[in-house]
Amino acid sequence: MYNYDKKFYAALSEKTAFQRDILEKVHRLTMILDYINSHPGLEEMLVLKGGTAINLTIFNLPRLSVDIGLDFSFDATREEMLAKRDTINTVLKNYFEHEGYVIV
Repeated sequence: MYNYDKKFYAALSEKTAFQRDILEKVHRLTMILDYINSHPGLEEMLVLKGGTAINLTIFNLPRLSVDIGLDFSFDATREEMLAKRDTINTVLKNYFEHEGYVIV
């Protein structure tokens, strides 16, 4: 994980007028979305939805969201969905651990 320091986010906060901690959260979430979009399989199984999706893909609203809304991008039986969910969870857990995140 590339570690940005508080000075980086403080300077960005001054420039954008967004709170420093919110900027850091949004930056980290964007990096997670980049990973999902570049991972073979995940990018086909998941779709971004909600306000974050609208803001990131259609509008450039002065709004920062601190969550990611994801949904399955396919129709599946319950059994298929559970199997794919396990795969998604494993891939994301491995990514988070590799990047230094702690899952609690």
